[in-house]
Amino acid sequence: IIIKEGGQISAYGLGWDYKQGTGYSSVGGGAHGGNGSYSNNVYGTIENPISLGSPGKSTNKAGGAIHLNVTNSIHINGSIIATAVPRRTGYSHGESSGGSIWIASNSIEGIGSIDASGSWAAGDGRGAGGGRIHLEANNITYNGNISNYGGSGGFGNGSSGTVLIEYNEILNMSNSNLIHRSGINTSIMILYNNSYGKIMLTGGIGDSTIAFHEAILI
Repeated sequence: IIIKEGGQISAYGLGWDYKQGTGYSSVGGGAHGGNGSYSNNVYGTIENPISLGSPGKSTNKAGGAIHLNVTNSIHINGSIIATAVPRRTGYSHGESSGGSIWIASNSIEGIGSIDASGSWAAGDGRGAGGGRIHLEANNITYNGNISNYGGSGGFGNGSSGTVLIEYNEILNMSNSNLIHRSGINTSIMILYNNSYGKIMLTGGIGDSTIAFHEAILI
């Protein structure tokens, strides 16, 4: 599969609708891979992310789910998104959470973008939680952006979702392309031959602490 620059595979707003979903919140932002503001009900799995995002107090739809199982390789120069439809207006509205993106292939390459972030709210709104992302391949030389942060809001921010990067032979990625919102931690888990490592981005990109097993981070 080749996703050219400007091309897109999208599950934007294809998740649970208002008052539906496991992570729905009647008082704050919806949850999924991360909690929403004023909610505490994360769900789904890190390893097999196929669950839909959930709405918050607002009426906007959450992010959907994308599962790509590619025999040879996937080259991502465009975008793959499973984000929610933002409302961004109104008093104390809770936003909707990001969905799921699961890509399995022999190799994952490209310089595009992958995004399952929760939506952010304007004014006194409440941000939603991020979704779940899993990249699984023998070789991963993807140097595009990966975004899975929680949405911000005047009444509180949502928490970042989960990102699992699983490989068997080669991992070559750029730390600067693992996107998160300043002040909100993003946890990136690396799995190599059943050994877990962890990259924790804490605050600014330049302050990141890194611990992982047999990966090349440039």
